[in-house]
Amino acid sequence: MPDGRPRPLGRQTGCARPGEKSSATRVIGCVFGTFVAILARMLVLAGDIGGTNGRLRLARGDARAHVVLREATLPSRDFVSLPALLQRFLQPGDALAAVALGIAAPVIDGAAQTTNLPWPRVTQTDLQTALGVPVQLLNDLAATALGALALPPDALTVLQTGQPRPGPRVVIAPGTGLGQAIVWYANGRAQVQATEGGHVDFAPADDADLALWQLARAHWQHVSWERVVSGPGLQLIWRCLTERLGAPTCAAGQIGGDPAAAIGAHGLSGACPTCGRAVRWLVRLLGAQAGNLALTTWAMGGVYLAGGLTAHLWPILQEPLFLQAFHAKGRYEPLMREVPVLALRDPQVALQGATDAAFALAAAAADR
Repeated sequence: MPDGRPRPLGRQTGCARPGEKSSATRVIGCVFGTFVAILARMLVLAGDIGGTNGRLRLARGDARAHVVLREATLPSRDFVSLPALLQRFLQPGDALAAVALGIAAPVIDGAAQTTNLPWPRVTQTDLQTALGVPVQLLNDLAATALGALALPPDALTVLQTGQPRPGPRVVIAPGTGLGQAIVWYANGRAQVQATEGGHVDFAPADDADLALWQLARAHWQHVSWERVVSGPGLQLIWRCLTERLGAPTCAAGQIGGDPAAAIGAHGLSGACPTCGRAVRWLVRLLGAQAGNLALTTWAMGGVYLAGGLTAHLWPILQEPLFLQAFHAKGRYEPLMREVPVLALRDPQVALQGATDAAFALAAAAADR
């Protein structure tokens, strides 16, 4: 957790006039003046609320330049509701101008019902009444896409260069769930549409996938891609290997707390061959569904991988397996090789997108 000192974000402008040389005193004084000016601006609350963690940020400034005053990561399941989580973070004297929260749930008419948390339904109206300021709820993948738009090129890792063309871009983010979003441009402005594509039907590609589908079907009437390409999905894959396909068992998949984290760690380290098979199976399925999303949206602008599992399983994602599954679209395989594929490995990207949304909301409220 940060030490509480303000951290500058965004680009700062220079202080010297054209043709002037800036002494150290002038530079220090001007930077301090800029800092003070930022602190005099709007205070916003931003959040990235996932099924595992809620990341919250208090920032002051505006969309161009702001400082982070406070951040925290709180376990989502430790709280009975979203307002309870926010109440833990906020302090007396936090005079907010606006709030924007990316949440792992479909947001319809300003209301959200979390998919992977037993929280009650939450609405913008209720939060606005409680906090006394404008509030925006947006899907967490919409927040991720907004944050990605502001990233410099060196913040992206290329898995496949492809041949970038004008067209939609998509974000796919495996974590507690499997979020997906579409980005396109209209009149020179980026438009973001969150989707619930992680909940479409899982399609087995071979006998092993069929065994996985059958195991999942024994638990749920509907088997979606999110059931198998997610943290809980990794544990399900491990169970399929040990219960249905005869793989040796190990303690990793049976420990309490977070078995998926243990399976991932053992698989990456090579300590458990079964865990290694499990993580590679999940990466293959992620490649297949990322390819499905690219074809469905004709995402010639690129496919962007995000989410907690992308960061944790990064060494495996760099193996040929992911792209082999991404390419395996029959007659369309040559075109799949032309789709750029990149990774967003910054865990703060969704929080930054929510921060930008909060400052935009505060500015719009101030203009009214």
